[in-house]
Amino acid sequence: VFSKASNASAGGSARPNLLVGNFPASGPGSTDYYDIYGNLFYQNPVEALFQGTGNIGFHNNILFNNMGGWGISIQSHNGFQPREIDLFFNTVLVDGSSGISVTGVNGSYSQRVWANAVFAGSPISGGSVDQNVTADFNQASNYLNGTSLPLSSLDLSPDGTALDISGIELSTFSKYTSPDFDFEGRQRSGVIAGAYAANSLIWPLQLMIRNQVELQDISTEAEIYLDQSSINIYPCPTDQFLQIEGLLSDYQISILDVNGTVFQTLNTSSSLLSVDLAGLPAGIFFISIFSNSHSNLSMVKMIKMGSF
Repeated sequence: VFSKASNASAGGSARPNLLVGNFPASGPGSTDYYDIYGNLFYQNPVEALFQGTGNIGFHNNILFNNMGGWGISIQSHNGFQPREIDLFFNTVLVDGSSGISVTGVNGSYSQRVWANAVFAGSPISGGSVDQNVTADFNQASNYLNGTSLPLSSLDLSPDGTALDISGIELSTFSKYTSPDFDFEGRQRSGVIAGAYAANSLIWPLQLMIRNQVELQDISTEAEIYLDQSSINIYPCPTDQFLQIEGLLSDYQISILDVNGTVFQTLNTSSSLLSVDLAGLPAGIFFISIFSNSHSNLSMVKMIKMGSF
């Protein structure tokens, strides 16, 4: 989390929320790159939320600024031009200013701005653009589920098919970490612009470090460890009831499909929970177990069989 919602400097002391500089111009380290993903950049009254030069992969991030600053600025810094730049799968909301700006680049390298969802007065300027969804800040509510503050009310996941695109090839960005996982750690394809690959949130945005999602493989009986508690989930596959043992009283259980649609949400009151899945269609689903007290999350794949 990079926030300047309060106590931001002004004048000559003002700085972006995050600024990354260049590596050596030649020799060892010159081909190294920044790999920046899965972050929330929030508010800056006078500067960019993110500024960078050199070699950068910047993907699956959330950026929100309605305080007067701007979004992403790729520009020369200390005389060093931007080189290889990849900005993809980011959701950017900036009120009245620049969303993504790419200037002063070294033309011998590529600067790709692909599959972003950008809502700003000037959504995207510069770079090689492809399959971005753009509009003015005030039109963001036509594309996203919740665009009004406070932060806990923001739901920047796509409204229906509003951010659907024809698709980018994820192998283009294979050198970066997890380009095929969205902001919340859900596996994604290349057919939705922005940081979210589903129409609902796993957790609300907060000014705190987001916990890593642990995703377990499919097995006949899954055993996971959450908050030092051993939790068993069985049987798999199942045609009706799923048993979850070893729960604590502050856990929240959700059943989601591969698109992130939540079918059931249950709060635990005992160590054993029997979940009736008879109403679900056949297919692969995810069991989300969230600890309210520790903000930890674990997910397990589950197969629901059809009726015979």
